[in-house]
Amino acid sequence: MNQALCWICEKNPADSKEHMVKASDLRALYGKISHEMPVYFHGGKNKNIPVRSAKSNRFKTGPVICQKCNNSGTASHDEAWAKFARYTLSNWKSISENRKIKMQRIYPGSTRRDSILMQLYFCKLFGCRIADEEIPIDLAPFRQSIINNEPHPGLFLIFTNSRIDPKGLGYSGISEVHALEKQGSGKPMCATWYYSLGEFCVQLMWYHSSFNGRLMPYSWNPLKIGKIINIRTR
Repeated sequence: MNQALCWICEKNPADSKEHMVKASDLRALYGKISHEMPVYFHGGKNKNIPVRSAKSNRFKTGPVICQKCNNSGTASHDEAWAKFARYTLSNWKSISENRKIKMQRIYPGSTRRDSILMQLYFCKLFGCRIADEEIPIDLAPFRQSIINNEPHPGLFLIFTNSRIDPKGLGYSGISEVHALEKQGSGKPMCATWYYSLGEFCVQLMWYHSSFNGRLMPYSWNPLKIGKIINIRTR
C-alpha cells in the first residue's frame, strides 16, 4: 500500500504529525509536563487520561504532512504564532479589559509580515485537520497560501474568551469542526472551530470563495487594514 503524500507539497510522503495544540502553548500554561507533573486528556470517550509529555501523540493529528513542510517549510509560521501566544497569554488580563491587541507590540518592525505568518500557522493547522478528518473542503487555497507566504483570503480569526473553559478550570484544546453547507450540495460554505488556551481562545472561521453573506463580528484577516485587533468578550 502506497503511503499518502503530504497535503502541502504533494511530493513527499506524509510522515509527520501536527500538534493540534502547540507544545510551547501547553508549556506556557502548565509548565513542564512530565511523569511527575502530567496533564489529563479528554477526548471522545476518553476521560482523565494522564499525559506526561507536551509532545504526546494524543495532541497530534495522524501523519498528513511531510517532515520538511512541517519543520523548515513552516517554521516561520510557527514562530509568529509562538510570539503572539506568549504576548497574549502574558497580558491577557489587560487585553481582555481593553479589548484590543496592538500588533506592533508583538511584532515591532515587522508587523505586516509577521501578522501574515501568524495567520498561516492556523492555515496549516486547519489544513492538517481537513486532511486528517477528511473534511470536504478544498485544500488548494490553503496549500497555495502556505507555499507563497500569502494570506488565505477566506480564513478569519476571532480572538475571544474561552468557549472550552468558560469557568476558568484550566482547560485547553480544540473543538470539533462545525460546517454549514449549501442545501443539497454536500459541500461546506463555511466552517468554524475553536483553539482554546485557558481563558484565551481563537475562533477560526473559513468561508468558501463563493460565500456572499456577512462575516461574523470581530473577524480578523491580515488583508484588513490596521494594526489593532479588536477582542470579543462575553
